Amino acid sequence: MDTSYRIDGLSFGIKFNRYPVRSSPSKQLKCSSRFSSVAIDYSAQDSNNVAEWRLPGGGGAAAAQERKARERAAQAAAEALIKVLLANSVDPHLLSRALDECYGSRRLVPVVVGRVLVKLRNPQAAMLFFQWAKARPGFQHNTYTCNSLLEVFVNDGCHREAYRVFKDELVTLFRPDDFTYGTLIRGFCKAEQIPQAVNLLGEMKAAGITPTIVTFGSLIRKLCELNFTDKALQIFHQMIDMKVKPDAFLYTVVIGHLCKINKLDLAASYFERMVQSGCLPDKVTYTVLVHSLFKACKWEQGHQIFEEMLSKGHSPELVTYATVVNGYCKAGRIDQALSLMRRLKGTGRSPSGSLYSTLIDGLCKHDRHDEARELFEMAAGDVQDVIVYTSFISGLCKAGKLDEAKAVHVKMIEAGCAPDPVSYNVIIYSLCKDNRVSEAKELMDQAMERKCMPGVPVCTVLVDGLCKSRRVEEACVILERMLETGDRAPSVVTYSAVIDGLCKADRLDDAYVVLQKMRRAGCVPDVVTYTAIIDAFCKVGRLDEARELFQRMHERGCALDVVAYNILIRGYCRAAKVDEAIAMIEEMAGRGIQPNVVSLSTIVDGLCKESRVEEARLLMEKMNFESLPDSDPVS
Repeated sequence: MDTSYRIDGLSFGIKFNRYPVRSSPSKQLKCSSRFSSVAIDYSAQDSNNVAEWRLPGGGGAAAAQERKARERAAQAAAEALIKVLLANSVDPHLLSRALDECYGSRRLVPVVVGRVLVKLRNPQAAMLFFQWAKARPGFQHNTYTCNSLLEVFVNDGCHREAYRVFKDELVTLFRPDDFTYGTLIRGFCKAEQIPQAVNLLGEMKAAGITPTIVTFGSLIRKLCELNFTDKALQIFHQMIDMKVKPDAFLYTVVIGHLCKINKLDLAASYFERMVQSGCLPDKVTYTVLVHSLFKACKWEQGHQIFEEMLSKGHSPELVTYATVVNGYCKAGRIDQALSLMRRLKGTGRSPSGSLYSTLIDGLCKHDRHDEARELFEMAAGDVQDVIVYTSFISGLCKAGKLDEAKAVHVKMIEAGCAPDPVSYNVIIYSLCKDNRVSEAKELMDQAMERKCMPGVPVCTVLVDGLCKSRRVEEACVILERMLETGDRAPSVVTYSAVIDGLCKADRLDDAYVVLQKMRRAGCVPDVVTYTAIIDAFCKVGRLDEARELFQRMHERGCALDVVAYNILIRGYCRAAKVDEAIAMIEEMAGRGIQPNVVSLSTIVDGLCKESRVEEARLLMEKMNFESLPDSDPVS
């Protein structure tokens, strides 16, 4: 933004970024290139030795030559002083002597001092130089030099010190202006000290100084960033009341913030206000609103704003097209999404992989697989993107077209497009769910060879499938590979599947080793993990070990349930230890766990087998058999 700036007979032009937020420079003595392109003309002929600055222009060729000469002289003088500041200690006496030697008896003027200050980054050095200049015979600081000093402090993060210097040392030297207060406000905003920044705005207005859009913009943007929405809008309206007209950038800041906090209706009202005020929305404004409306499933409003964006000649980014297409697909407006894709290609632009992927996914979800296939073939001519392949593979898998999905996966590799973990996830998971475990295992081997290990949930599904197919050894290999990768730590479900598989394969000692490994890895076993081993111990008559593990399970804070108790009850009854089983029923009652029909019928059956029929009858009456839950809950 080009701004014409005038103070105390001083006028110059600066090109600002829109409401810039500068980073804090180092406290070392360094130079900055800010304002190096400011065109300046000065004349030191007034009694106060205050330079008169104006933009170049007028006066003919001779005057222009003279201005250039003065410009070069000012620049050379400033550069000489900067070299002294960079080369010498910040000790006041040494620095003052070095500067005196450098500048000699020449008369110092504000243009030179200002040029030095705007290049400095160290507040201490800047203050010493400022005081040295003040002590020079015939020199008087002006608004430009004082503002430049304040900027050094603020840019270094010393906003409080800048305000102290302003109040204690500078206020008698110059007449503050918008740039003065804007610099201080920017410092407090950067430090997120909003009350002080707002107070400065009030102080500025009390002094009769109207803030510019830059000052308002810095404060409003920071308020939005910190979610002080009401205060941001209040100052926005104060700005309008003071006849300072917001520009497209500031409207976009406000609209974007309102979208971010899901106040879309309010954001839309500010968009309308923007248009009615004669401020034309730019591409960023439209993009923010379109993305937010479609994200909130406000399809119709989003569609209208997007069409208006196109009609105004703005060219949306491809990611915006993808957002709109995704919204159309979610709303079931597939034909509209396809039409937009054709319009994009008609402009000569190639859709991105993300855009193709979004539309292919939408077509597949609406069972339009033939059109998805055609679009996939079209995409293959434009982009070689794993996301496109994965979207089509996923759609085929969900439709149960697993053979075609496998063929597309092969085609992807042959085309030189490397599969990623997501593409393997989709197809391996689907094959496992269709009980095609061998094919899933082949793809897992391929993924591991490519160092492209699928995610934990998919590995777990395959491990479980292998264990249920009595291919426990292969499941153990996958478990080890997961541990080796470091970023695919097995979950409690993964370990439990392997432990259960080993138990069912009568490899109890191996299962116990995996349990210990699980604990060492920091994965806490749950009731399913423990009961798998306890059940296996019971089935082979190792009841003492089963009971010991059951007790350890309780001590480690794992919640006991009726299923775990029923496993022990069944084990005791199978071993003709019905009294121990009855003791389990009593223990359950003591822990507030209600037995179920399985618990009681198992014990009754055990008692009857020992010809203790009367005890069985009495137990059934005591426990009110008819009122018990039917069976074990499904885990």
